[in-house]
Amino acid sequence: MELGSVAYFDIRRGFGRIRTDRIPEGVFVHYSDVAEPARILLPNELVHFELGQSPKGPKARKVRRVSPRLCGELSRLEGDRGYIRRPKEDSEWFFRSEDLLGNDRLKTGDRVEFSPLAPDRQQAAEVVLSDNRPPLDRFAYLGGPRNWARLAGLAQPEPWAFAAADTDLPFLRSYLRHTFARLEAEGKVLLVNPPGRPARAIFNTGLLTTEAEEIYAFLTPNPRQMPGYLPSPPWRLHHYGPENDAWTADLPHRPALAAFATEPADLVFDSRCPLLPDFDHILKERLHRFPVSFQRLAPPEQTRSLNVALQEAIREVNRDYRQAVPQYYQGRIQLLLPLALRQQKIPDLALVLAKEGAAYRPQTVLPLAWAYQNARLLTRPDATWLKGAV
Repeated sequence: MELGSVAYFDIRRGFGRIRTDRIPEGVFVHYSDVAEPARILLPNELVHFELGQSPKGPKARKVRRVSPRLCGELSRLEGDRGYIRRPKEDSEWFFRSEDLLGNDRLKTGDRVEFSPLAPDRQQAAEVVLSDNRPPLDRFAYLGGPRNWARLAGLAQPEPWAFAAADTDLPFLRSYLRHTFARLEAEGKVLLVNPPGRPARAIFNTGLLTTEAEEIYAFLTPNPRQMPGYLPSPPWRLHHYGPENDAWTADLPHRPALAAFATEPADLVFDSRCPLLPDFDHILKERLHRFPVSFQRLAPPEQTRSLNVALQEAIREVNRDYRQAVPQYYQGRIQLLLPLALRQQKIPDLALVLAKEGAAYRPQTVLPLAWAYQNARLLTRPDATWLKGAV
């Protein structure tokens, strides 16, 4: 048996490499050769394995960990704690939010893998989501660039890419993924199985045709099981179509729009609420997003320049409320304000404000293209400073 440490492991594709002293370039490992129920390998994890060969070089077989990893299902979330139930066990394992690896947002029923940190107290650590794909990718296969181009061509024209060469339309992908996640959470994905007709899944994309008709995504059962660690999605895109599409004729009701905002007042900047100018964490953690000339300033000068830009943004939004652009992020409505740091009235970044009680607190800064992408979930931004970002 060989001893090695995991160099990396691609969860979505189900393979990675193991480092060994004897083979500096590493040994290929596939999820199917992990001889344990928990098959997601973590970076730097120590493993024993048998060394085999494949047409592409050395390959690990019969991989077993030095330290145990367990599988379970998320049973509940309570504040900064989560609880995992394992098959045939009456009690639950608990973990703290800081023990979750990655930025995944868990929900009840998710399958997870974890390390037993304190077995006597059933405390888990290094918790990882077994399937960390976005909900849309787990639900349906939407095809490649051609299908994204078809959706963009059917919808009213928008800047869905950073550049003309981006044929995969990253803004459109992000928009549809976030929209679907909200639809799924609200139970608005329509599943129909009428007698004598094929089963279908339909959801409202939130986009409009050039004739102002709503655009739906029509899906059929996916017969293909793709190779890899993760299961293939149960549905496959058939086509995108307008609300008068023939596939809507026998629907019990039309698919509803995603609802991101529950309080209309959250969408508008309230000038009566004070703003807490807390920039220390932004300058410490997000300084690399600022213009190079700003980064070269001394820390006191950075704070002063940021305050000046913020006060100018507040003056502008008090004259025109549309200058504060709402965005949806992790279940909350936040506001985006333009920050002009180098030249007046030419924004360099978007400042993210979140309402805390009766005040606003800065959260982070975003490149303008990212800000547009987040704001687009709610509606096409009206503010000139953000429309010109892409």
